[in-house]
Amino acid sequence: MYAQFDGYTTVDASIAIPVYEGTLSIGIQNLLNEDYYTYYSQTVGTDTRYFKGMGRTATIGFTLPF
Repeated sequence: MYAQFDGYTTVDASIAIPVYEGTLSIGIQNLLNEDYYTYYSQTVGTDTRYFKGMGRTATIGFTLPF
């Protein structure tokens, strides 16, 4: 028996900018805040890991080589 998977699409954006001696990085995952269930949740069935995917998430980072 095959599991049924409805699929989903998310849009991500990221940029890395050189700043001084390092790099500033900014990213947004699930930019459009798509409401979806993960592949695992859709194919394994109902158990304790049945949950929705993450909503819009922003990240910021700075790397400095040494």
